[in-house]
Amino acid sequence: MAIESAVSTGLPVWVGYSCRTSNDGDVFLLNRGQDDAFDEALDQLGGLGGSLIAVMHTEIENTIPALSVVKEQWSGSMGAFPHSGNFVMLNWQFKDIMSPEDYLTETQKWAGMGVQVIGGCCGTTPEHIRVLKEGLPTHVPQV
Repeated sequence: MAIESAVSTGLPVWVGYSCRTSNDGDVFLLNRGQDDAFDEALDQLGGLGGSLIAVMHTEIENTIPALSVVKEQWSGSMGAFPHSGNFVMLNWQFKDIMSPEDYLTETQKWAGMGVQVIGGCCGTTPEHIRVLKEGLPTHVPQV
């Protein structure tokens, strides 16, 4: 398996998961046509090792529920780099992009949960990263 091979190198390995939340609040992996529960995936794959588990390529409103699942099942470092907007297919034109200031407000919540690595995915711009650099602490202790 890829995670086992990566861990066997002795180098730090970050494992990222894309997630979605159901209408009733359950967190699932973002798989087309499948309903794989995120907590079950962490049970299966989390024991393989890694230095950090991240919630990535995920809608912003699904990030805290997914991070909560990680926090319940993982004692190591956490990361988050979700979308800050949506894109129109084929041309990757982004729309509905969250402002850098609003994105910072969300990321501060993640830092409060003990998330130590914070970035962005689809829709994130250099301005978003500048605002994060200026507005987030330089060190977040593992909670």
